[in-house]
Amino acid sequence: MSCAQCFRKSSVDAMFSGILALEAAGKFVFSSYNKTGDAVDFDGQSTFTIRRPGLYLLLGNFNGAISGDEAASVIINAYDGLSTIAGARANYYCAANTDIAQLSFAKIIEVQPASTCNCNNNNRATAAIGQNRCNCNCPQALKTITIQNIGAAANFYDGSVQIVKLA
Repeated sequence: MSCAQCFRKSSVDAMFSGILALEAAGKFVFSSYNKTGDAVDFDGQSTFTIRRPGLYLLLGNFNGAISGDEAASVIINAYDGLSTIAGARANYYCAANTDIAQLSFAKIIEVQPASTCNCNNNNRATAAIGQNRCNCNCPQALKTITIQNIGAAANFYDGSVQIVKLA
């Protein structure tokens, strides 16, 4: 990677359209995506991987309704592995399956370098002002993010997730 590419913003914009039926604890599956840069990866289905330290904006936007006939809450939550990401959650109480919930969240995530992430002189994690400031490229994932339905079984109509490296 050339140093000119080190400053390119990394982002992933993943989306689905139509109906996605999810049981409780079901992971969202995104049918299409656009990706720039190399700090954020996407497996083409449901898992986002952050490979570089920095600040990231995580956005989620979904429309959904309960799939059953009884009133219940539709709840979406973002996870880093098995841990919930505090503040990356949205919920809506549906009185009937005709109530369409508009669920969204926005969360800034700070990603720290891994203790095993070593950088050499040509690819520094930090540098003095005026020197090369390429980010450290860690071979392992620093964060692995999924979005799940943690409420009642629901039908989701269109949804998207964006992850953008801010700094």
